[in-house]
Amino acid sequence: MEKKKQNSIEWLVQELNRNIDFIPNVHHWDKIRNIIQQAKAMHKKEMDKVAGDFWNEGASYMYDGKRKYNSFEEYYNETFGRQDNEQQNQN
Repeated sequence: MEKKKQNSIEWLVQELNRNIDFIPNVHHWDKIRNIIQQAKAMHKKEMDKVAGDFWNEGASYMYDGKRKYNSFEEYYNETFGRQDNEQQNQN
């Protein structure tokens, strides 16, 4: 059986566990766990959206030969890029 590939959220959790040299206040761990669970749920919704969008893109292309996006990068920037920039501006 092939080993399941690690997603970006799982990698982040692993790296935080590996690199954090302190143990924060025990009350913070519940908050951290909740944030991680929220991130995993957001990641799943994003992957569901990507799969659905590309399924529809493929069906549309098969029907009329037209593409909405020329590359995945173009799709990503249009779909998620603006949101990333907005979050950076808030920090």
